[in-house]
Amino acid sequence: MAGLSVICVYNSETILNDCLLAGLKIQKRQDYEVILIDNSDNRFTSATSALNHGARQATTDRFIFTHQDILMRSSGVLDAVNDFFDQGLSMFGSSGVRKYSPWMLSNVYTSNYDEHFYANSLCRRISVPEKVETLDECFVCITREAFDKVGGFDEKTCDNWHMYTVDLSITAKRRGIDVFAVPLDLFHASTGRISKAFIKSLRAVCRKHHLIWASTPCYHFFAFPPFMWGLYLFWQISYRLERK
Repeated sequence: MAGLSVICVYNSETILNDCLLAGLKIQKRQDYEVILIDNSDNRFTSATSALNHGARQATTDRFIFTHQDILMRSSGVLDAVNDFFDQGLSMFGSSGVRKYSPWMLSNVYTSNYDEHFYANSLCRRISVPEKVETLDECFVCITREAFDKVGGFDEKTCDNWHMYTVDLSITAKRRGIDVFAVPLDLFHASTGRISKAFIKSLRAVCRKHHLIWASTPCYHFFAFPPFMWGLYLFWQISYRLERK
């Protein structure tokens, strides 16, 4: 039986091959299974439904939920993941944020390797696991026991492609499961922009958990719709100026 289940929903074979599968090929650790959910035909309308489907196919007790555009830059990433599980961590990810903190705790680079790119400049690099409020969804690891305890991903609240790991993190903490950001050598080929669908899911998660303040990786929001939409517009303008 494989030691780790790597679960990914994808819609581009090119990106999948160039990033996730390319990184897996160089791993020293080979006791893993890969569960790929092809959504190029839009069979799944949300990440939660697709990833829950993938988890039901897993034959191991240690899950990695990852994006198709994650590249493992070194050969020891899966070894590191397994070590964190062995240390007793039940839920952890490559990027997370503490409540009220402006910094994302992460060793992941995104879009390019320029520290001045806004998503990279928001990161504080870490060398050991650190407790966080919520995790980013690009690379999340959880034991089967913890996943079952929180009831998997909430398909009703997060009915699109956003906020599902933020919701999972808050639910886990409320059920006594500590959540950690851990140092992993990854590259995320994404610019991390927010969208109207992101705001929709954010509002749903805030209502579910009765939040006044939502701490999400890269972004922090008062659970007040005009503030959410105002920050959304601010980030859209900032992104366009940053990329010029």
